[in-house]
Amino acid sequence: EKISKFDKHFFYLQKEKTRLDEATAGKRVTEEEKKEADVRLEAKNQQKQEMSEKLGEMNVVLKKMKEDFETTRLLREELAGVEKRLDTAKELLNLVRANSLLDFVAEEYLEDVSHLATAKLLNLLDGRYILRYEDKEFFVLDNFCGGQRRSVSTLSGGETFVVSLALALSISEAIIKNSERSMDFFFLDEGFGTLGEDLCSVIMTTLDKLQKDNLTIGLISHREAIKDIVKSKLLVSRSRQTGNSVVSYRFDM
Repeated sequence: EKISKFDKHFFYLQKEKTRLDEATAGKRVTEEEKKEADVRLEAKNQQKQEMSEKLGEMNVVLKKMKEDFETTRLLREELAGVEKRLDTAKELLNLVRANSLLDFVAEEYLEDVSHLATAKLLNLLDGRYILRYEDKEFFVLDNFCGGQRRSVSTLSGGETFVVSLALALSISEAIIKNSERSMDFFFLDEGFGTLGEDLCSVIMTTLDKLQKDNLTIGLISHREAIKDIVKSKLLVSRSRQTGNSVVSYRFDM
């Protein structure tokens, strides 16, 4: 702004000089007057040069300030992102300390598993039940009663066994899926030792359906009814002579 004012004033003086030169044309100007005018002009030019240099320095400072401002803006954005991640980490830490994260993951996992189990239930129980897991509780939708929602505690003993079996198979499949291996064999230890003969028959029919899905099922049981139904079996008995356990294989046609 100072340089601009100076330029205007300088321009004015030049015009004034020209006017005076024209007005005094033919008049004699002393050498001393000329020297004084040259000194004043030199002083003004020196002033202009100094102000131009200062303007250059100020432009350098302004450029540096703009660069610093941009750097500050980027750092503030980065800081905001770091603070957001820090808040997330703190929240996760609090969840881990309270085991809430484990509960959350378990619930999400059980919801997925319940959907897998539903596909098996629809096949094993002729399309009657849909299994759901919500609010930390299992329940079924009964398709034979218009989709009525029922607690699993209202199921019969045999139905409860089939639901548990479907869940166990689904959990196993989910675990095996992560290892990229197939599930060809499944062990079932007891599970129906206190059930009646009719329920045992229902369960064996269920297991027979699973076996037809290229899944070999191994049963561990003390029930004579189960032993009579299963064709291929390993029998464990105690030797009367030594008291040791003896394993024998039998296949009934």
